[in-house]
Amino acid sequence: LLGGHQVEPTQMVRDEECRDVLGASTSRFYHVKLPQRICRVVVDVVVDSSSGGSVGAFGALDVERPHSKSAPMRGKEVDADPLHGGKRLQIKYDHMYGPGDVPIELSDTLDRGKAVPPVTFLSVGIEAIGGQATYTIKYIIEPLRVKLTREEMSRRLRQVYRGWEAKLDDIKRDPDRRAEFDAMTAELQSKRREKMKQICAHELSKMWTPRALYEQLQNRSADNERKRREAYARKEQHDQEQHDRAFQHATRREARAEQRRLEEEAKEAAALRQQRAMQWMTTLVWAARMSEKIHLVTSARDLRRRLVEENRAATLIQKRWKAVQGTKRRYRLYRNVIIMRKAMGCHVRVAQLAERQTAAGLLITFLRRCRHDTVERGPVDIARNFRHKVVVLQRKWRAVRAMRSARLEVLLGVFKHALEKEKDEEE
Repeated sequence: LLGGHQVEPTQMVRDEECRDVLGASTSRFYHVKLPQRICRVVVDVVVDSSSGGSVGAFGALDVERPHSKSAPMRGKEVDADPLHGGKRLQIKYDHMYGPGDVPIELSDTLDRGKAVPPVTFLSVGIEAIGGQATYTIKYIIEPLRVKLTREEMSRRLRQVYRGWEAKLDDIKRDPDRRAEFDAMTAELQSKRREKMKQICAHELSKMWTPRALYEQLQNRSADNERKRREAYARKEQHDQEQHDRAFQHATRREARAEQRRLEEEAKEAAALRQQRAMQWMTTLVWAARMSEKIHLVTSARDLRRRLVEENRAATLIQKRWKAVQGTKRRYRLYRNVIIMRKAMGCHVRVAQLAERQTAAGLLITFLRRCRHDTVERGPVDIARNFRHKVVVLQRKWRAVRAMRSARLEVLLGVFKHALEKEKDEEE
């Protein structure tokens, strides 16, 4: 980027910004690749206002390093960039053939609506002016419509519809076909001249005969009659047009009133149609919403009915299942009761035998101890008396135990009171 150095041109990318810094009296070059179609290339150069310097933009075709002295295109200053707030230069190049740019040898065959000049790139040179400058460069490609001349439009129409003019243009472009066409036209012209000579000689031979004069008079009278009828028809048409104009002028107020009436009726009809359309749309919306609600209500009813049926079926199944299980449980219970009754019967019989043997031994022992009383009383009275004595003894023992417990509680309360008093005295 130093002054005087040969800087290689930079290949730019479409719609991509390139930011660079230029020192004083230095240059920077860029290449913009041109497409093979008609378009407009717009190169934007925005100078940063904070850099303090300025730049100049120059453009040329198929030249690597355009500069301010020889560049045919120069950047024009446009509105300032709102983002950077600096100077904005713009170079516009229309990639197309102008009305006067078509070579003479290609004027008959070249289509300016599709063909482009044989150039491959557009060179852009940036030169620093007045010190160091920071800038941003970017290029875009816009569509471009070619404005054809009247002659080019007629030529294109001839090519589209392929009339005699298009065929004649094809013959003009091909030298062999043109020579063949010239020879054919010369032959046809010579034949036409010979035929005209024969027709003229025949007509001159019969021009002044009575039959020819009669035919001439008859043809002339027929022509005069035809012209008279045409003139009468034109006069009638003219009179009818004048009558129509006069009638329209005389009835212009009624016509305007009728026209206003028709316009009002049309407006009323349009308003009525719009109102009906709105009513119909409202009805459709309500119908759609009601149908949706009906569907929801019907679905809820079906679901509720299905749930009720399922609940009834489940309840019935549970009742039947409970009945079956109750029957089975009662059957098992009765069976177990019978088994337990049999078992208890066997146990009771066995236990009775054991208890009898135990009780017999005890009874024999008791009767032996009380044998001196058996003479006066029987065994039943002796047992009753013995039980009474046992009960009296148990009651006395319970009373003694209650008195001991009460005495113990009284002593325990006194002891606790003494301990607490001793602790208080120590403190």
